[in-house]
Amino acid sequence: MKNKIIILGTLLVILLVAWFFRPKAQAPQNSPAAETASESLVVKTNQVIPNYTPPKITHPVDGTNYEIWLQSVQKKAAEKELNEWKTPIEFYGRVVDESNDTVAGANIHFIWTDLSPTGNSEEKTTSDDNGLFSLQSVTGKNLIVTASKVGYYEYAPAGLSFYYSGQNQNFIPNAGNPVVFRLRKKGEGADLIHYDRSFQLPKDGTPVLIDLPTGKVATSSQNAIQVEAWIFDSEKIDKWKYNWRCHVSIPGGGLQIFDEEFPFTAPEENYSLDEVIDMPVTNNPSWSNFARRNYYIHTAAGNYGRMVFKMIPSGDHFCELSLYFNPTGSRNLEPR
Repeated sequence: MKNKIIILGTLLVILLVAWFFRPKAQAPQNSPAAETASESLVVKTNQVIPNYTPPKITHPVDGTNYEIWLQSVQKKAAEKELNEWKTPIEFYGRVVDESNDTVAGANIHFIWTDLSPTGNSEEKTTSDDNGLFSLQSVTGKNLIVTASKVGYYEYAPAGLSFYYSGQNQNFIPNAGNPVVFRLRKKGEGADLIHYDRSFQLPKDGTPVLIDLPTGKVATSSQNAIQVEAWIFDSEKIDKWKYNWRCHVSIPGGGLQIFDEEFPFTAPEENYSLDEVIDMPVTNNPSWSNFARRNYYIHTAAGNYGRMVFKMIPSGDHFCELSLYFNPTGSRNLEPR
């Protein structure tokens, strides 16, 4: 009996020792310990990876290294731009008057953009006995040419511009077909009344009579222009547009629209009694809150003039007159 007790005690000790030193089970993958362990293996996207070389980006067309391709493109663009500024410039011109007669001795001024320190260069010459002139042996990109002469008006006082490079269509010089520059010979001017003045207008069509020789509002005059305006700016249409109308007339006389650059002789006939400038909003794609007209005028007193008439139907609702008026009855409207 004693021996059986000893044997059972020995087995119990062996079992306890074996249970204590048993292998421990791994933590489940979704346990906090497993998550901590897996995070330590993750490389975050904002971290710099040591000894990492990014792949070369290539241009999709020919497979060239992108940086080399970009440098090549930039270099070619810079060379193209530089070559444009080195374009040879030649120019051939001819000066004539309003009757296409040759103008000799006209003053010619060339100015062109180039690679000089100031960005442009210039040269002056005069037209020969045949009105011809030229420019050669210079380089640049754009050329401006002006022609003038004492005793003449210039049709293009700011000059004419010509591009030799950088445009879809550049100027091509032709010695056999020179560019024509026109000048108008000055005539015998007259002592004209001239002023630029503005006049406020009622919006309800009340007529405003302006005495032309004095430039003042009058109640009666044989040398007058009359302006009436109807302005409906309180009745906005299409967000901000409004209907307006203006009636311009020369009481007892007439007016005639012109588009001449040098309107120095008033016509004898074909004058209209008046003109209505109508600006409805509806079905009017050319609606504007401004109107301009160039008029010859013939008054009831038999005098002639010319004016630039402007109508501004907003703000103070006014018209502007830029007038040249000959009070002698002569049709000469060229200033002295």
